[in-house]
Amino acid sequence: MNEIEEIEAAETASDTAPADASFSDHMPSFVREHPGLTLAGGVALGVLAAALIPKRSRNRITTRSRELVDIATAAGLALGKQAWDKAETAGSDLRRHGERAAERASELGGEAGKRVKAKLTPAEEATTRAAEMLLQKATDFVGRMRK
Repeated sequence: MNEIEEIEAAETASDTAPADASFSDHMPSFVREHPGLTLAGGVALGVLAAALIPKRSRNRITTRSRELVDIATAAGLALGKQAWDKAETAGSDLRRHGERAAERASELGGEAGKRVKAKLTPAEEATTRAAEMLLQKATDFVGRMRK
């Protein structure tokens, strides 16, 4: 590809690129495509910043950073403990509610069973009587047929 073709290709690419696309829009894909280069750039920026900041300021910054890390760690542990305690409480509450619901369902089931049994007992007795009468009639019919 000669220079003119390269320039035209670049112009075409810039014409097709979205006008509102910013550096921050392209950054995640760049980092995914070039993790080593990104890491090297970060290290280089860190070394440059360390070289530009006076040693005395670096010591203060390092001390302050350690303090902030300690504070963040303590806060994270405290929040984690609170979340753990709340989860345990919620689990206990759910267990109690579940046990109560199971007991209530058992009570309702027992009551329903009694009601069904109360309705079925007369029906069972009526069915038994009807079956006995039907058997008696069938026996009488067979007896008459044999004569």
